[in-house]
Amino acid sequence: IKLTFEMLEVKNYNTLITEIANRLHGKNVTLLFTNDEQYYYTGRATISEWECSQNQGTVVIDVDAYPYKLAVYETTLSYSIDGATTKYFNSDTTQSVCPKLEVTGTITIKVGEKTALYTAGTYVNNIILIKNGVNSIEFVRSSGGTVKLTYRSGVF
Repeated sequence: IKLTFEMLEVKNYNTLITEIANRLHGKNVTLLFTNDEQYYYTGRATISEWECSQNQGTVVIDVDAYPYKLAVYETTLSYSIDGATTKYFNSDTTQSVCPKLEVTGTITIKVGEKTALYTAGTYVNNIILIKNGVNSIEFVRSSGGTVKLTYRSGVF
């Protein structure tokens, strides 16, 4: 992502460019654009060009951004589980993500060929991978309880 800023009536350009460089150059930044406020970008910023002439200046900042723009708000799916059941849900994420899993009770979850037993607690789990389109999670056994899946969508 290339950001170009033109500055008019800059009185002390060298001081200003030093201040901008100290705050941004080589740092991880988050970008949120007003024409796409549901998503943000993250990446490392570098000052790639700067120029000053007659109290007018230009600075160009390049951001080597993560390939996906990320949803500002996380998606949360909550299920009350009592016994065996399969839950289906549709996801619009282009990026595959592992959700945070919050469990009350004791629940056995099966996804594909992988099965895992979860007791009450919070997990960053590696057997559930949410992909674009229809996803399914099989709850094999349960002592009763709830499952909450939380993830952040990433799209191009």
